[in-house]
Parts: sequence; structure tokens; C-alpha cells
Amino acid sequence: MLERLLKQTPVIVVSGPRQSGKSTLLQHEPVLTKERQYLTLDNLNVADQARRQPLALVNAAPWLALDEIQRAPELFLPVKQAVDEDRRPGRFVLSGSANLLLLEKVADSLAGRSFYLTMHPLNRREKLGRLRQPPVIVRFFTEGAWPKTVVPPLDEAEVLRGGFPELGLNPALDASVWFEGYVKTYLERDVSSLRQIDDLAGFRRLTRLAALWSGGVINLSGLARDSQFKSPKLYFADSGLAAHASGADGLLV
Repeated sequence: MLERLLKQTPVIVVSGPRQSGKSTLLQHEPVLTKERQYLTLDNLNVADQARRQPLALVNAAPWLALDEIQRAPELFLPVKQAVDEDRRPGRFVLSGSANLLLLEKVADSLAGRSFYLTMHPLNRREKLGRLRQPPVIVRFFTEGAWPKTVVPPLDEAEVLRGGFPELGLNPALDASVWFEGYVKTYLERDVSSLRQIDDLAGFRRLTRLAALWSGGVINLSGLARDSQFKSPKLYFADSGLAAHASGADGLLV
């Protein structure tokens, strides 16, 4: 799929949870690494250049991969400018953690110029190394009968470890310690840098409740109540505009 997309669109945006394998993909997938320069915004020198000379950075190579781009949203408009000047397919591959801020900025800057891919943690077929054959459900529809495939039973330990590559492929790691570090990094690094959230303890309660409600019908008022969040309020930035939009300006004398 990547090879096909690289021939069709100037920008591919790869998003997904932290530690889902995005950086590994950009650095080791042959169709992405061939003749393509890789730069990561985790590198302080690259991050500094992104702030000072964003246009020069995006023009640093004919084919470029920019990783952790959510750290430098100022790059989105220079990428748009570069693409508008030269719409060669596959010119840019951008990668960043999945968050609304990143997706909003990319959508605003790169509408009609990009294709979005989302990387998820490994599924069971990937963890078992069975990628050479089609999924069982695909074989069922193509062959007309349920394949006689022997699959190891799924046990509780495997479910609790999940599918993040580092955990899924390294049974020696302590899953509880790994996940605690993951949540701590998400709260203290990602959330704090993207949104002005003062009550991280409250946000952590919200995260815990969302996990407990996983698979259930979303009840935002219930989540807000149980996590002790205050009721949000809506304001117009200008009172005159608010009066006009609401029809209340007709009451003025």
C-alpha cells in the first residue's frame, strides 16, 4: 500500500499512538528509506532549525521524512508551500503521535495534498508472524469454506500485555512497569505540551474511567461527573457578535 501511495500523493501522514512503530517504519521500511533523508524533531538541532528556518528544513532534500512533527507545527505551512511549488508524488512522509492538535493543523495546511495512515499496536496475526498468508476471514470468503488453520489459544497474559511492539515482541519486559512509564510520559510530556491542562490528576482519573468504559456507549456527562471535571461553558469572543447571531440584537433600542 505504501508503494502505491508514494506514487499518487505528495504527502503521506503517518499517525498513531506513541510506541506503535512509526519511527521504525520511517527508518527501516525499504520503500520509505530509498533515497529519502530522515529527520526527527526529537533531535534538538533539527528542532531548532524547524523554528528558525522551517522552509530551508523542508527543502533540505528532494525526498524527506520528518518524524515527531507534532513538536514543530510551524513546519506544516512550509511543507504546503513546497508541495504547491512541486507536487511530485511521495515527496514528504510526515510522522507524529495521534492527537487532535496534530491532525487539525495537518488538515488545515495539507488539505487535498496528503493521505493519512494510522498505525495501531500489533494485532494477533502480526504477533504470531502469519503475514505471508491472508487473514482467515479473507480466505473464508475467497475459498468458500472456513480454513483449517490451527491458532494457539489466546490466554489472559497475552491480552494483558496488548500489542505494543516493544511489549509484544519482548516477553522479558515487565508489562506493568512499561505501561506505568507509558502513561506517565503521555500525561507529563504529550498532554502538558499540547493542551493547557492544570489538573493532571483529574485527567488521569478521566483516562482510567475511559479505560473502564471501553466498548461501552459514550456518556460524556457521566465521564465528566465521575472524573470530577467542571461543566464546560461556551462563550462567543465578542458580545456584539453573540447578540447578532442569537437574534437578540433586534431587541436593542
